[in-house]
Amino acid sequence: MARTDALYGSVTRNGVVLNHLGRAGRAEVPERSAGILPYRRRGGGDGDGIGGIGGIGVEVFLGHMGGPYWAKKDARGWSVVKGLVEEGESELDAALREFEEETGHPLPGAGAGAGASAGAGSVAGAGSVAGADAWSGAGAGLQRLGEFRQPSGKRVTVFVVEIDELPPLEGGSVFELEWPPRSGRMQSFPEIDRLEWFTLEVAAEKLVAGQLPVLDALREHLAAGG
Repeated sequence: MARTDALYGSVTRNGVVLNHLGRAGRAEVPERSAGILPYRRRGGGDGDGIGGIGGIGVEVFLGHMGGPYWAKKDARGWSVVKGLVEEGESELDAALREFEEETGHPLPGAGAGAGASAGAGSVAGAGSVAGADAWSGAGAGLQRLGEFRQPSGKRVTVFVVEIDELPPLEGGSVFELEWPPRSGRMQSFPEIDRLEWFTLEVAAEKLVAGQLPVLDALREHLAAGG
């Protein structure tokens, strides 16, 4: 998940200089991004009246965005673990790759290899559920929640998976940034500096505003028996 907003100016990822919109040498808004939203059910409800099946609360797994701009931001400073879809890459493969790069470990049970997204279902509008298509092979257990348009115009495809526990942050991707601005000093920052589980109620306060429709879609997905 390279920095894709204008807040950071030019950044470097894996030795490639990216412009302020996250593309190497191009001043375009990234067209496609993909990510994974793990969730789990816990007793006691989640406090927002949604709950899970039979009053079991739902928690989601989010990453806190790294770097100096987000360092002191908690509310609206968290994100689905996601990143850009590379040329020739499927959305599912991109989501699995980004999850491993950002968290430092592969999604448990996801296996390895590409091409798991063959036969993907239709694209959903922002905030809607796209048939919750199930997958097999790499990424088994993942379901396509939908495609969501961000304020920047970028479209983010989100996959969900029910999983009880995940390892802590270990390593993960970093990006280089001139900081302080115009100082001539390049510093390295983690793209994600924290990973935590939140109830849906708390996640609605933490998540960046443009991704809030993802939580609504997850509620709809669970209400439909997902």
